[in-house]
Amino acid sequence: MKLDTDLLACARRQHGLVTLDQWCVHGGARSAFYRLACDGILVPMAPQVAALVGTPIGPTQRILAGVLGFGPDVVGSHTSSAWVWGADVVGDAPVELTAVGERRRTTDSRYRIHRPVDRLQVRHVVRGGIPVTTPTRTLLDLGASRPTAVEGALEAFLRRGVVSVPMVHAALARARRKGRPGVAPLAAALAGLRALTDSELESVMRGVFVSAGLGGWTFHEVIEGYEVDFCFPEARVVVEVDGWDEHGAKRRAWEQDRERDLALAAVGWLVVRLTWRMVVGNHTAAVARLRAALARRLPGPGEAAAPEHPGVAA
Repeated sequence: MKLDTDLLACARRQHGLVTLDQWCVHGGARSAFYRLACDGILVPMAPQVAALVGTPIGPTQRILAGVLGFGPDVVGSHTSSAWVWGADVVGDAPVELTAVGERRRTTDSRYRIHRPVDRLQVRHVVRGGIPVTTPTRTLLDLGASRPTAVEGALEAFLRRGVVSVPMVHAALARARRKGRPGVAPLAAALAGLRALTDSELESVMRGVFVSAGLGGWTFHEVIEGYEVDFCFPEARVVVEVDGWDEHGAKRRAWEQDRERDLALAAVGWLVVRLTWRMVVGNHTAAVARLRAALARRLPGPGEAAAPEHPGVAA
């Protein structure tokens, strides 16, 4: 069956999805929609929503299908919104949605529909073609439903620049006045995001280096006009430890760090970036990353040096 050109364009805008209403608007019959779904030409995704055959099905399609199928007053929220905004969470098991209008219910275990008491205050934006709750609302919703996911989501949002520390402070102040759930976990996560002082940083990293048997490093060396946290001169490896403070969370500071990384890479230095949480809370991962970087530059006896590809080890 040849599909209407405008319908195909609509599906492309919706990550390969079409609704029954859109199908009918573009000249298709309701019976044909259901028949093609039975025949495998259309892939059922949610109530009256299907994907065109050949569409790669992933979280993006599952979340958007829920929004389209249960809408128009439904948006992605909680873990689904957090995934869309870039958090390292599973966003489609189940797909979580918030209904901001009339009541929505489903017995489909693939979807969970929330109906908050403050639904009239639920704002949303479109991210990657998917209507989702705002990043700060998402963090508060996670705090209420999955407190252990808040810290990681906050760090991811800050790293991607979708929120700033002042934005989160302001959201917390508003939420406290309204007595919203989720405030305490988000406030605790925000309080934990601080930068290490120089003395703390040197002391902690010294312990990491000693426990790993890594020597030959210097602290606050100046390279190409940039002061770096640590470096291993023989291997030409720089180690930067990133923390989140009022300045580190800002976009310009993030861009300056990347400019410095590129300048160092251009003259042959490999930049390894660690988060301070990795350093103080997960020595194993920090040491593994350092060893891998140093091994690339300092092969053991009888081993050939790895090809030079200077850059940044994230």
